[in-house]
Amino acid sequence: MLLRLSFYMYTLFFLRSALAGAEGNPAIIISSCHNNFSVHFSGSFAARIQQPGLVCRWKADIYFLQHAKQYWHMINTDTVGDRWKASPSLLQLLSAPAPQRNLTLLVAADKLPWPAILLQPGIYKITIAAGAVDSLLSLKAVRFADLPKKVVPELIIRSSNMWLNRIALLQQNYPLLQGQNMVISLKEAMFDTSDIDLLGKNIPSGVAAAGISEHASIMATLAAGLGNSDVTGKGVAPAAQLSGADYSTNLLPEEDAYYQQYHIGVQNHSYGTPSVENYYGLEALAFDKQAWEQDTLVHVFSSGNIGDSVATAGTYAGVLGFANLSGNFKQAKNVIVVGGTDADNTTPLLSSKGPAYDGRVKPDIVAYGEDGTSGAAALTSGVAALLQQAFLQQTGHRPGNALVKGLLVNSATDIGPAGVDYTNGYGALHAANAMKTLLAGRYLTGVVSNGTTQHFPLTVPAGMGRLTVSLTWSDPPAAIHAPLALVNDLDLQVHAPDGQWLLPWVLAPQPASLQKPAIRGRDSLNNTEQVTLDNPLAGSYTLIVNGYHIPTGPQRFFIVYDWLPAHVFTWEYPLGGSKLEAATTQTLHWFSRGDNTGNISYSLDRGHTWKTLATTLPLQADGFAWALPDTFCTGLLKMETAGQSFVSDTFMISPKPLLHVGFDCSDAGLLWWSTQAGAGSYSLSAITGNLLTPYSLTSDTSLLLPAEGPSYFSLRAITPDGDTGLQSLTYNYHTQGLQCYIQSLNADTLLKGVLLQLQLGTTYHLNSIRWERLLGNDFKTLFVQPVDDRLYYSFVDTTALTGIVYYRVTLLTDAGRAYPSEKVRVNLLGLHPYWLFPNPAQTQFQFFSYLTENVQLQLFDMKGRLVLSRRISNPQTTVPVNQLGAGIYICVVYEKGRRVMQQQLVVIAP
Repeated sequence: MLLRLSFYMYTLFFLRSALAGAEGNPAIIISSCHNNFSVHFSGSFAARIQQPGLVCRWKADIYFLQHAKQYWHMINTDTVGDRWKASPSLLQLLSAPAPQRNLTLLVAADKLPWPAILLQPGIYKITIAAGAVDSLLSLKAVRFADLPKKVVPELIIRSSNMWLNRIALLQQNYPLLQGQNMVISLKEAMFDTSDIDLLGKNIPSGVAAAGISEHASIMATLAAGLGNSDVTGKGVAPAAQLSGADYSTNLLPEEDAYYQQYHIGVQNHSYGTPSVENYYGLEALAFDKQAWEQDTLVHVFSSGNIGDSVATAGTYAGVLGFANLSGNFKQAKNVIVVGGTDADNTTPLLSSKGPAYDGRVKPDIVAYGEDGTSGAAALTSGVAALLQQAFLQQTGHRPGNALVKGLLVNSATDIGPAGVDYTNGYGALHAANAMKTLLAGRYLTGVVSNGTTQHFPLTVPAGMGRLTVSLTWSDPPAAIHAPLALVNDLDLQVHAPDGQWLLPWVLAPQPASLQKPAIRGRDSLNNTEQVTLDNPLAGSYTLIVNGYHIPTGPQRFFIVYDWLPAHVFTWEYPLGGSKLEAATTQTLHWFSRGDNTGNISYSLDRGHTWKTLATTLPLQADGFAWALPDTFCTGLLKMETAGQSFVSDTFMISPKPLLHVGFDCSDAGLLWWSTQAGAGSYSLSAITGNLLTPYSLTSDTSLLLPAEGPSYFSLRAITPDGDTGLQSLTYNYHTQGLQCYIQSLNADTLLKGVLLQLQLGTTYHLNSIRWERLLGNDFKTLFVQPVDDRLYYSFVDTTALTGIVYYRVTLLTDAGRAYPSEKVRVNLLGLHPYWLFPNPAQTQFQFFSYLTENVQLQLFDMKGRLVLSRRISNPQTTVPVNQLGAGIYICVVYEKGRRVMQQQLVVIAP
């Protein structure tokens, strides 16, 4: 007892110093714990506080109340003034000694006696002196105050994977669902409307940000990219339109009129605060309120990239690895919070984890976001838009946001610990299964009031391996700073044919129990509940929804259900028509139940012969890394299990072609490419309007372009059988840095003379090169050099005088046309005795040296290993590099053993 009281007095002493504020209606600190938390403090006890004066939970065993009342479990009480109305971040600021200064606050209030900006009904932005904050909090009209948030995008670099979460499978199975007539809002900086993957997508609005960011463009591309640039530029819903909403000045949701006027069904939020915010703040309440009132609007949030951070306040203060969502807006219950996984469906450390501040399950699901959870949210937003489109086509109206969440949660693939958990939520996004469930009509809806129950019959067919049933509802917003966010408490039960009563899976939200597996029980925290049953009996089930506690009703709800066969194998990547890049490693995906192992083989001759890839492969792994051969042909995969063989649809293995600009002159342009082994012809596409469309089909390896016409082009190789390969990158051939035929012209000084280096885009119809130097007002010819098949040429001028000298080249065609280059300048006052050309080099480079005795050239790779050494005995030396791999090397020159020059050399593949 003495130990208990001394520890508590320390806690109270700390709280007195932190919370002492202006006088007003007293708030009482009571040591206790909620029944769902069962924190063992001062022995083993648990208590439920049900009086209406409960304000919020400050610590695991400390509550704020507005009305003092003696309870048997009360250890002590203390008056703390009105600072319980402050957010943890504001409270920390007020508690720290600091000079008087002005503070900008967001305030939830009925009205304010000071000048303030009304952001939304009941929410103000105000700037007051720090010394006046306690007076502000003491006002009865003020319910809560917080500091404005500074948020950051939650992505590191761009990456794309449409296979892991079966988005490509959805697109393959339902090709007519592309997001037509759907609008996705992106709340962040503005995306680049001139990006070729985002052409024609922007719906201008008065709330968009003025500045453009790469992050916003990536999010827009992941959600709804057109795929003009290449396959990685195609988003989940390529026909959807986009609208920007600025997050730099206001993190609250936009006014309802914005979403209604522009027909926005989904808003993506790929941003977060730099630190953990574990409380039900202004933003959380506002998003819950809007999603409850506008119940077809879906808000999708990234969970955050601060999974290595630790909460400093609330129930989970000091808990490592959990409860670190980046922003109180992600504590909302009517939104979808998405964590990130890597390409192996493993959730990395930095992906923020749950639970929410009150023990609710967060994130709801996870999706691919190896470089940050931003991308995971954007992918989910695109899938949500496609679900809305499919439902709209079926019914003529949009689905409830709780139904969309239910579809995503119920179809998710369980990863990590078995069942729901605080790392992965209900599992990894499975876009194709979510759509399949919706189009199969496997959802129900109903309404319950306090104490009422609804029953739904369900017949489960024979041969199923798992039954999953999820209950979701859009809950009324809780009070600001509420200790528990749930208002209307519904319960799901499933009655099986054998008499079993199945309850939802629930997690233990105590700080010390966050890694414990879920158990069946009544859920009093979440507005999502899920029941699963492995190997369900065939027959009649009853789904039961009870209005356990509905103070704000009646409450509408949704049930989503589905089942998976007990024995099944299907290939999910590659699919029919998939194009796999040759000489790369690709991960194969499948869905399997029933068999433990299998043997994989592949065929490159349409199934006539097979080569083994792996034997006794665990099928539950759902993934095998295949190092593809360097070829251009069709392929098949085969999985052999006990007595069965599963052959994939035909796919392509293809190198990714490179499209080059030969020349870009005022009267014509030329594109060229290398011959692709196994190709019979080549297809060029061009962007016309907003989309990449076929432009020309040829068996040649170049194409002459008219002066007037499209600017953006891409290339595909085609087999003699008509199978198309991978698309090259699409680019604007006018912006590749060519001056007609000339890619580059450089002039550099040697010890005695000037080295001129010329790189051409092509030698198409070129006859000769005229090297010229400016003398007076005219260029004089120094040398005329015939053109052969090379693209690199050089000339050394040994007759130049000191000073500023100008050079150019004039290219002469077979038809006698002359194309002069831009002039280049060189200063002959500073000379260098060594030079290498060309750089980058393919098979060899030329090394120019004024000295020819005791000179040594060495090449080192980026790991510092010596890969080439050559004694220099001539003014010009040819150095072969075809034996080296493509990459960056360090060229070092020594005179009599002393290093005199160091320079990077880039070697590119021939």
